[in-house]
Amino acid sequence: MSTLKKKVAEMIPAHLVIMDIVENIPQSKVTIIIDGPVPVDLQTTANITKTVRNSGLLDKIYTDGFRLEVTSPGLDAPLTYPFQFKKNKGKIVRVRQMGELESSIFKIHDVKDKSFVALSMDGVKSHLQFDNIESAFVEIKF
Repeated sequence: MSTLKKKVAEMIPAHLVIMDIVENIPQSKVTIIIDGPVPVDLQTTANITKTVRNSGLLDKIYTDGFRLEVTSPGLDAPLTYPFQFKKNKGKIVRVRQMGELESSIFKIHDVKDKSFVALSMDGVKSHLQFDNIESAFVEIKF
């Protein structure tokens, strides 16, 4: 974990996880992406923005000023933590397991600490271990 990520992690509520910190140095823009077991609301992101801005941490890095954005992952972001699978229980996901070339489509049926029960489109149950998943994305329907 980078030093910046560690310092920002100390400033956010304990139930949240920093998914990523994206620094766009030429534009002096910092984007902090957070998520947690409950949906992240606007008030939470505003509070974190204020806390990080007032800490002076970024002032030391961006001496000519910066733009700060705190947000939650977008709809197209991968699922990487078990709590994200829990939040998406009942939804269809596209999962590629380690060593496989193709993704498979499943419905999240149940979520455990280290795995989730996946239902294939044929209704066949599988237990997929989180540490064996290379990528997982919620299928977005419009």
